[in-house]
Amino acid sequence: MSGALSLERLFAPKSIALVGIPGDLSRPGARPLHFLRRHGYDGRVHLVNPRHREIGGLPVYPGIGAAPEAVDVAWISLPAAQAADAVAEAGRAGVPFAVVIGAGFAEAGEAGERHQARLREAARGAGVRLVGPNTEGFVNAWDGVALTFSTVGEVEALRPGPMAILSQSGGVGGCLLNRATDRRWGAGLFVSTGNEADLTLADYIEWLVHDGRVKVIACIVEQVRDAPRFLAVARRAVAGGIPVVALKLGRSEAGARAAHSHTGALVGTDEAWRAWAQAAGLLLTDTLEQLLEAAAYLAAAPPLQGNRAAVVTSSGGMAVILADALEPRGYTFAPFAAETVERITPLLPAYAAVRNPLDITAALPEETFGEVLGAVLRDPGVDQVVVPLTMATAGGGRARAGQIIQAARGAGKPLAVCWPEGSLVCGGFQVLDEAHVPLFHSVGDCAAVLGLSLAYRALRHRTPSGGPDPPRLGLTLPSRGGALPWADVRALLLAAGITPADEVIVGTEAEAQAAAAGLRYPVAVKLLGPLHKSEAGGVRLGLGDIGAVLRAVRELAPRGEGCLIQPMLEGVEVLVGALRDPALGPFVVVAPGGVAAELYGERAVRPAPVGRGEAEAMTVECRALSRLLEGHRGRPPADRRALAETIARASALAAALESALLEFDLNPVMVGPEGAGAKVVDARIILRER
Repeated sequence: MSGALSLERLFAPKSIALVGIPGDLSRPGARPLHFLRRHGYDGRVHLVNPRHREIGGLPVYPGIGAAPEAVDVAWISLPAAQAADAVAEAGRAGVPFAVVIGAGFAEAGEAGERHQARLREAARGAGVRLVGPNTEGFVNAWDGVALTFSTVGEVEALRPGPMAILSQSGGVGGCLLNRATDRRWGAGLFVSTGNEADLTLADYIEWLVHDGRVKVIACIVEQVRDAPRFLAVARRAVAGGIPVVALKLGRSEAGARAAHSHTGALVGTDEAWRAWAQAAGLLLTDTLEQLLEAAAYLAAAPPLQGNRAAVVTSSGGMAVILADALEPRGYTFAPFAAETVERITPLLPAYAAVRNPLDITAALPEETFGEVLGAVLRDPGVDQVVVPLTMATAGGGRARAGQIIQAARGAGKPLAVCWPEGSLVCGGFQVLDEAHVPLFHSVGDCAAVLGLSLAYRALRHRTPSGGPDPPRLGLTLPSRGGALPWADVRALLLAAGITPADEVIVGTEAEAQAAAAGLRYPVAVKLLGPLHKSEAGGVRLGLGDIGAVLRAVRELAPRGEGCLIQPMLEGVEVLVGALRDPALGPFVVVAPGGVAAELYGERAVRPAPVGRGEAEAMTVECRALSRLLEGHRGRPPADRRALAETIARASALAAALESALLEFDLNPVMVGPEGAGAKVVDARIILRER
């Protein structure tokens, strides 16, 4: 396959070697053999265990190289200390892939990290690609390959479907596959990706997109490895019409990080993840239930054409509940078209109001419900139909379900049923599941999933932000880490093409007196040294003459490294910051600036670098800031173009600093009127200690 790793021999192998299979086939270690047989694997399976010549009547080989044919996949079920040697042996035998299930690797502390490093080195040296370690294997229902240790292999039959489940947690992923099977949705591929010492989520997504059988990918993410590649691959999936739905584990702060700058105080781990995921085009869920429901729905539903929803129900209360839940997620409820009203009115009692949401009232024949629903589905002004049900118990709800199925057949529009009931209507549940009609058992899950469907439509239709690409910078980094002195900060800003305000640096009153002739009053005098000058009482503003300047220098200079004298600038104060997430890389942050940056409660966050078009979109996303830039209370519009250029260059600086970056903020960036530009009045840059 051009441009991507071919995984066909991994997921549809003609021969498999089970290395370390136990002599007693009733033990858990023999599950892969039983599951391969149970689900009709039509390739050859070779057992490898140097302690046995036969197990369960099957021949056993002392090593992979002794197998009578070429092996596509080696399943390695050995202690962590022995896994690297087994992988090296597989490489000598020409095996291209190995699935290493054992625990005791990087998840188990320093000793485990050493085992994993040795395993990775052995695989690279042997030319073997790894699944895992610490994996439960995979299930390829499309091709009947259940190469897994997970007890999900005990399901009666695999159900191939257009969904793929990729999970860094094998146990959680197995639960999802089990539920997908029970609900008759099916999943074509489940991969327990484990520690991802070699193959990662990005590799599996890339192969699935190329393979062409998948319509949606559900991911359980604990850690993103190789964030730039994952981002690029996820974007390609979305561009190819394949939504990627994700649930991130470990989103809470595991301990408060010291907020050395405003930027660090503004952005937490979860917010950085969400910003990165949005840039990648991932659809985020907060629960396992919603992850699976969303994947199943997006795999089955026709493409959503717009945000115009209609609700058809026989319960007015449910109509209100669904409308209340969907409207905040972007759906509208427009009146029905005239021809729809004409079709429906004769079918309903005189006291029923024909409006959207539509309550057809209770005690009408099931056929009437189906006719009304069909008319609404044909309405040209409706993009999404939702059918909330309650106690329709005729035949356990089967009659109502049958009418829904008949109305939906051939409609070409997405339809969802929300049925938050229990045992009295379980017959209807079964009928809908068998017909693959999307069915939700809670209003919350229904609304959340339909909101994701609308978000996916927006992703598919979003236009790339305009403007040139972010500049690429070549920097000479300071030799020290920590909070940089002002001279180094200014040098980095200038190297990035960012304009600082004019300034004079003085250390004594005499130096301030000597600089007096070149000052344009009023001026500000700032203490050089502390990270937060305002909190340290190190700022004097609006000084109108040399006497005030000398007094300020006399008070401040002994407390730090001298004083900075700047002209007072007029304009909109903006914070432009950056930080680096250990897993996801650098981010740029935009927020209202000044001493109260944290109090505004709004910011825009993007992975860095960004282009000028995306930078300008960030300023619009911050609503209060956007209003200030437009010209609040009679002030002239600010130079938004210059601000966007500053944001783009700051993001390029963050990217160029690479792993040295901890965080920085330019606060405030003073944005003058249109054409006047944007200048950095204060800045701090904190680098990692080296």
